[in-house]
Amino acid sequence: MYFDNELFQVNNTLINDFPQASEHMRSTISAISGHGCYSFSKSVFASAEKKAHIFHSDPFSGLIAVSKKFEDTLNQYGVLKISSIDSCHHEFVGLHLNQIRDVAFDPHGNTTLLSCSKNKDIKLTCMKSNNTVITYQATKDCWSCSWSLANSYHIYCGLQNGEVMMFDIRNTKEVIESICPTNGPQKCPIVSVVSIPSPAENGKEGLLVSTLQCITYYKRDTKNKFVGDLLETPTGALSSVSFEHDKS
Repeated sequence: MYFDNELFQVNNTLINDFPQASEHMRSTISAISGHGCYSFSKSVFASAEKKAHIFHSDPFSGLIAVSKKFEDTLNQYGVLKISSIDSCHHEFVGLHLNQIRDVAFDPHGNTTLLSCSKNKDIKLTCMKSNNTVITYQATKDCWSCSWSLANSYHIYCGLQNGEVMMFDIRNTKEVIESICPTNGPQKCPIVSVVSIPSPAENGKEGLLVSTLQCITYYKRDTKNKFVGDLLETPTGALSSVSFEHDKS
């Protein structure tokens, strides 16, 4: 997720979809939010250079990761780790040697942060210990990353050349599948990859893959390969895509 202000605005949200989330966080949010409405809480200063553009929150631990450059060095980029329970508790965690393009907490509740950068690095970092546990090397500069919602071991990385790489964190050496664009603009950077588990399709996972110009929905065919359908999108450059799951 992107924002363009050196002041990171923390908005408390309801987290009813995360039953394992912190009870302290849940009760605090419930008290503030009232009848399901968003309520502004506070601002946290993140970067004096106005270069903190990407953030992600973890409803299980109450942590927020805000990408930034370490201001005392020329070549270290990482995240400012902030507690949404007590924003006075924050620290910088160094991750990459080049600009970070995307970050995402593990949606399965392991307090692991997935990150990718312009120097082709993809990293998984334990945010409890601040230690990197796995590093992958992509073939091109990374633009986006995400976790699979259908398989807790799978992660995705969107590349500058329009390719999406899938990794299995049980295999620390190589990519297990690559998805190349079959329609729409070719070799365009992938700005967003969203996992969509779909029971209506025999439980097979779908992917929303967005470039700057278009969004493609990929689903598994009878041979278990991803095939894409180009979706109609508004005019203008795209920067991010999200998907709301219908739990009704």
